[in-house]
Amino acid sequence: MKSGHFSYDLTHALNGALTGLVSITAGCSVFEPWAAAVVGMVAGVIYLLVSHLLIKLRIDDAVDAIPVHLGGGLWGVVATGLFASPSHLSNLYDNINDPVGGWFYAWSKGSGDATMLGVQLLGLLFIIGWTTAIMLPFFLVLSKANLLRVDALEEDVGLDISHHYARAYNLEGPDKAQLLALMKRRRERDKDRQFGRNNRFEAVVRDVMAQEDNKVRFDNKLVVMEDN
Repeated sequence: MKSGHFSYDLTHALNGALTGLVSITAGCSVFEPWAAAVVGMVAGVIYLLVSHLLIKLRIDDAVDAIPVHLGGGLWGVVATGLFASPSHLSNLYDNINDPVGGWFYAWSKGSGDATMLGVQLLGLLFIIGWTTAIMLPFFLVLSKANLLRVDALEEDVGLDISHHYARAYNLEGPDKAQLLALMKRRRERDKDRQFGRNNRFEAVVRDVMAQEDNKVRFDNKLVVMEDN
């Protein structure tokens, strides 16, 4: 909910930094330090834009993997065609004599030669086409077999709890009724498994519920103190 107040989001900050690291991967051997810093800063902005776009398009990406890796990766490939240093290219490739470098370097020489940028864009098209051709049939098969998404209840509880047995992104915590409903469903589905204190899923469910109970008691104490 937007309140008009600025707030610091640790998840966005870390993902923005990770997007910067992704974006300099393509050109790390040909970037000058200043260019790497510029590419990384632009990557942070791209991460925020793509993350908000996914929300508007109602595309489910709980950990923002698409903005970080797709957004940062695409920008990194393009940035190489813009910021590649001619001297670094010459040191890396012995068969290139007097390389033009990235487009910005070409402009600084008055030529405007966009050959390297064009090659990078062509490479992007090939990567997108190859990935689509290989992975689209795979995802269509998963979707047809109803294996592309998890159960709605497990999604509400959070896969960090239901599959990885830890509490991660959902800081507010799942609803206790949902936890109990999922626990009941697991017991009905997996009747041959051992349940109780030795079951990892049920152990984390008990821990989460205990934390929520402690939080409620703490909040109630704060209310009493404020009333006094």
